[in-house]
Amino acid sequence: MSVRDPRTLEEMCQEVEKCIDRSGVAPKLEALLSDAGRPRELSVRTFLVGMMLAIQAGLAPHIAKARWVLGELPDSDKARLGVTRDSGEELTYKQMADMFERIATPIDASPHFRGEGISEEERALREKLLVEVTELLLAASIPEGVPHHGSYSIDGTNVDSWASPKVRLKNNDYGSMAVSHLPEGDPVRKAWISEQKKRRASRNQAWPTPRSQRPAGIGPSGRKTRVSTTRRHQPNYRRQRYGVADPDSSRYERPGWRRDGKSGFGLEMHSFVMVAEEGRPPIPPFARHLRLTPNQSGLRGVVVDMAMRISKSGDPVSDAIYDAGYGQFVKINAGMRQAGFNPVFDLWTGHHGVTGAIAGAIVVDGGLYSPGLPEGLRDLKPPAVGTGMKQLNHYQELIEERQRYALRRLGAKPSLQGMIRYQCPASAGKVGCPLKPASLSISTSKGLIVPSLVPPPGAQGDICKQATVTIDLDDPNAFDRSTGYVGGLYQKHPFGSDAHYDSMKRRAYAEAAFGNIKNEAEQSLRRPSIRVMGRAKMTLVSALVVAAANLRMGRLWTKRQHQAHTISGQVSPVMSSATVAAAKAQKRALGRRKRKQSQRDQDRISKSPSGRPRGRPPD
Repeated sequence: MSVRDPRTLEEMCQEVEKCIDRSGVAPKLEALLSDAGRPRELSVRTFLVGMMLAIQAGLAPHIAKARWVLGELPDSDKARLGVTRDSGEELTYKQMADMFERIATPIDASPHFRGEGISEEERALREKLLVEVTELLLAASIPEGVPHHGSYSIDGTNVDSWASPKVRLKNNDYGSMAVSHLPEGDPVRKAWISEQKKRRASRNQAWPTPRSQRPAGIGPSGRKTRVSTTRRHQPNYRRQRYGVADPDSSRYERPGWRRDGKSGFGLEMHSFVMVAEEGRPPIPPFARHLRLTPNQSGLRGVVVDMAMRISKSGDPVSDAIYDAGYGQFVKINAGMRQAGFNPVFDLWTGHHGVTGAIAGAIVVDGGLYSPGLPEGLRDLKPPAVGTGMKQLNHYQELIEERQRYALRRLGAKPSLQGMIRYQCPASAGKVGCPLKPASLSISTSKGLIVPSLVPPPGAQGDICKQATVTIDLDDPNAFDRSTGYVGGLYQKHPFGSDAHYDSMKRRAYAEAAFGNIKNEAEQSLRRPSIRVMGRAKMTLVSALVVAAANLRMGRLWTKRQHQAHTISGQVSPVMSSATVAAAKAQKRALGRRKRKQSQRDQDRISKSPSGRPRGRPPD
């Protein structure tokens, strides 16, 4: 059907129907719809199949495109799906649009749209239903047999709303508010009014001829007609009340946009992308969980709720890899650890160096070190992007040298109560210390290393008086500056070490997933493609788009696994009918290209006086 997918529309429909049936979303939503009025001719299952089928066929997730692909199916499939009405006619656009509204109503908890005036219990129930529908769709789109053991790459990307902010906005925790609706004494409103006055003054200067001196019906040169003569303007109550047509969304900027005066308007999609374990072969970047929130950094804590939900569902949990955009919040780091994950993240600039002390040990880059750590090893700046290998190797050598003074962690990770035990490096035999006489007899490849900064008797902490100490990472004081945020900066590997760098490489798989989803040649999850407003509708459409991307990557992964097992002589995995059909279609397309190329060569030979193809040197 599409350039990238040579399968027929009927073969695509079979794969989409199996995905929708595996998810169980259709009967769940059908049970929430009202049975009042005339019997519906369009089912929830048919609507979802049409939307995802349009995405699979390379079209945008529009209702008109979904109705078109359903109408292009064979008559037998249209009769089975209920596309053909009782009168013999096909479903109309109005029926498809009405079904979208019916589906969005029971899962929309936004007070700006269909959740206005509902109780808090009903709002919580709708939020739960929206999350369940999203997770069921994504789970059904991932093929069985993928070697995943609970590690995720976490990141966020912007999903633009179909609305656009025609007025200046001020973002807050409850959404967006028009500048003209701000209080009288608000400085933002005053600056906006002053700017509007300057624009009016400059506009009047551009039109020097007064209206009284202009001929009747003649306006200023270059003036655009602002009132449409073909369509009567319909007022939008949400724009009149909140200043924008989509109050769920908010304005956002990216680095470098402020200089050019650019900005976006939409939601931020937080995704959990499946990755392989450390040292294991990579797997495709399947997006397993997603949530949409306004573009505000204070709302990024939703990833902790997602992690808690994964842990409570019984799914395996392992590593959680994310960048400093999430790692700058100690509550997010602690929440990931409390959910059972091993956090692996990039440090925020304010958390580098020595941030505090606890139990006599100093906290450096989020790790616990002996108070005898030399001054030259306490504040090591990570190399910038694009730094040469010589500087990078020098940094790695300093990190390795600093690890000699690191407290030895006893246990793979903290307990469920947040307790973890550390051992003094001198007691562990890594350095020699006068406070631990037995350590002065150790011998290493570099000889005996004695700390130059040994605390005096009055300043010695617990780590200097005993061999081990127990740290409570969930203690309220563990999130303060005085203790170095030790409860919120704990992670699986020491920051800057080889193991940390190797593990952080997996975070790029989230970018790969977003590239697959937003690529214009694939699913194209961007503003011209998404023409809906409101968090509920945008979440449902985004889930369908991401599920379609998972299906595409799953077909390719299954096919490659089958080829690898065939070459090695092992037992091949069972391929689905959709994957078999895709492989056959690709084989047929390859054969057609070879035959066409052969025919072109024959034509050139026949037309060439020398009897060989033109453009080729003689043998």
